[in-house]
Amino acid sequence: MDVTRTRIESARGGMIKLDHPRAFVLLSLVALWPCAEAQVPAPQIAGHVVREDNGLPIADAVIELVPSFAVSSNGQFQSANSDAHGEYRFVEKVLDGTYNIVATAEGFVDQTYNPEPDAKLEGVFQRVNVSTRLRGVDFQLKREAVIRGILTDAAGNPAGPGVSVAAVHREKGRTGQIGCDP
Repeated sequence: MDVTRTRIESARGGMIKLDHPRAFVLLSLVALWPCAEAQVPAPQIAGHVVREDNGLPIADAVIELVPSFAVSSNGQFQSANSDAHGEYRFVEKVLDGTYNIVATAEGFVDQTYNPEPDAKLEGVFQRVNVSTRLRGVDFQLKREAVIRGILTDAAGNPAGPGVSVAAVHREKGRTGQIGCDP
């Protein structure tokens, strides 16, 4: 047998001569083709967005990386959207920095990620660099409540500038004491 050539029987019963180096490259490319299509880049940050009241997924929520120095967002920060299952993934390269990870969705109160499940405070900054892989960055959003109307005086006239309104929710805490949350 020739060292540089191989005979392979074809499906039609004939013989095919293949040069070893070319055959190796050709067969390698054919074998790797499905792997190349199946590979999806690993996300740097990933998680779920669900409703707090019933655990159902929230589609089209926007998860935004807000830099520590930012005062507000006008949609200019890196973001990802949740799919129909409430899943989101930052698959594009996330720029090195320190961020608040914030989830927003129409009809829900915004939430800033905190890795401590029972934490009272929101908004723990997350340091992110090229090697960061944050999984389970999950959000449970509360339904939004809106109070609308015009504040009037006893005569029915608008109360005027400088008047504010606060909504208070009374709730029994773990100790049994009643507290107020604005």
